[in-house]
Amino acid sequence: MEIIFILFSALQNASHGVKVLEHIPHEMRGRPASMDNMISIDHTIFIQLINFLIAIVGLHFLLIKPVRDRIASRKTFTDAISGEIEHFTAKASEKIAGYEAALSEAKAKAGLTREAIKSQAASREQEIIRAAHAAAHAYLENARNEYARVCKTARESLLNEINTFAAQSMKKILD
Repeated sequence: MEIIFILFSALQNASHGVKVLEHIPHEMRGRPASMDNMISIDHTIFIQLINFLIAIVGLHFLLIKPVRDRIASRKTFTDAISGEIEHFTAKASEKIAGYEAALSEAKAKAGLTREAIKSQAASREQEIIRAAHAAAHAYLENARNEYARVCKTARESLLNEINTFAAQSMKKILD
């Protein structure tokens, strides 16, 4: 124990610029490790205990407490960020749901509009076909009437000239 205390004291003094070997007693230098009674419990154990407790308290305030505080602040920061992330995720989900609802509504309206336009186009198509059919029927009827009239005038003309043609053909036959 004395060696540890002496070494600890020597290290403390070394940090203050004092030479280390001056504080180690001459009889302790070079002693064999197998000496009896190397560890003795006396009043220095309390000094060592006080030094240890001071070191622990010092380490607590210099190292452990700042690290714990830093960890706690990071945890607080990450909890706040996590809350914001959840908030923004919820907002994004709501917006996506709204967009999907609006999109499906627009698709439904477009489908209804498309069907209405198809229905109007089909009825307009029927009107155009009926009008074209009526026009074609009227044109055909006019063409038939014109043909019948031309045929009738040609027949009447031929009937009126049949006697002249007959006389001319007889004359050619006889001549």
